[in-house]
Amino acid sequence: MKQLILATFFSIGLISAQAQTGLYADKSIAEILELKWEFPYEQNDHSHYFIKRVLVKNDLLIHHFNMDFVVDLKTSKQLFFSNPADLQVIKSRLPDSLLVFDLMDKIVIKNMYTGKISLTKRKYKKFGFISDGDFPYFLNDSVLYYVEDKNKLFAFDPFSRKQIWQREFPETVYTFQEYKENLINMTTRTTFYQLDKRTGKTLWSLPIITEGESSLNGELNRQDNKLYIWAESFGLNVVNLDTRQIESTWLKEGGNAGFTMQMIFEGDSIFARTPMNVYCISKISGEVYWMSEDVDIVSEITLSDEYIFFEQDGKESFADVMSAISRTTHKVEYAEFASEKYPPEDPENDVIQSRLDLTRFRFLERSYQGKYLLGDNGRSVYCFEIIEPDQEE
Repeated sequence: MKQLILATFFSIGLISAQAQTGLYADKSIAEILELKWEFPYEQNDHSHYFIKRVLVKNDLLIHHFNMDFVVDLKTSKQLFFSNPADLQVIKSRLPDSLLVFDLMDKIVIKNMYTGKISLTKRKYKKFGFISDGDFPYFLNDSVLYYVEDKNKLFAFDPFSRKQIWQREFPETVYTFQEYKENLINMTTRTTFYQLDKRTGKTLWSLPIITEGESSLNGELNRQDNKLYIWAESFGLNVVNLDTRQIESTWLKEGGNAGFTMQMIFEGDSIFARTPMNVYCISKISGEVYWMSEDVDIVSEITLSDEYIFFEQDGKESFADVMSAISRTTHKVEYAEFASEKYPPEDPENDVIQSRLDLTRFRFLERSYQGKYLLGDNGRSVYCFEIIEPDQEE
């Protein structure tokens, strides 16, 4: 992920990519996004160095590491931990006290009510850089499951600070998730495993990649009793968890080596993102219903009823360009915020882009209540309402 680009970097002589060349779309994204509210983070919030996806539970948007407030999404109001009345409301809707905070260089488990830190784990570095995938984890039943030294999976009780179990695998552990009450689904570079969550014992395993240098570099995308696992050059593998077999393999042909594939399920369709396209694929047969035009996608996608939102590489200004693909035309129809609705903040001093054009957002996978985008740019949390062009005032 690119670092957040500061507005001061663009204060001289830059025009938005849309206004300058028309490469990205003919319409401003401001035509379909209305900013409803923005709440800035505190300056001592260490997570501002790295953009993270917003965390929503029970219609409360939870603030970052310093935990000074949450946002009640039903009313768009801030609730403060320091206010006794607000705190009671927060506790009634967030009974679990422990949260995992995914910061730039470490994972922190913290009691959101007392502020006590139960565990801090440093992330790994690759070639001097830290990536999101370097510290897979999940917190369940007051137990943290995490990876160390690439191939060791741990179960840790943050209350007693005791290790429950440890497993070592012959390859790097890529990702894992809870399955049903007492199971963990997990992949290494080549193989799928199912573990007993209580003991870490392997219940069964299934090789997906049997030759070459490919890897299982995607998430564990599950629908019902099936996993949809992407493998470089080995296609999209459908693993039936009941029969413990690969049921189907799709999209194996065509230069698809070397990239990951994000998947979002909707009805009988899978919306899948690659670095250059968005696909709509049948969940039943693997048929490609449609594929978007080529676009340099640099973020995960977010679905709404009419649009697929994402950020693409902004070549002229170096800032990523927030864009929307129409689910009807499968083309990029809206891009950037620059318009009369979101004018530049200081044109007299040559700040000639909208502030929103100069930020990078992380949104939830789906629009909230079908009509709101909830996002984070590392300095503030935002809520945009998705509107139809003919509703614009």
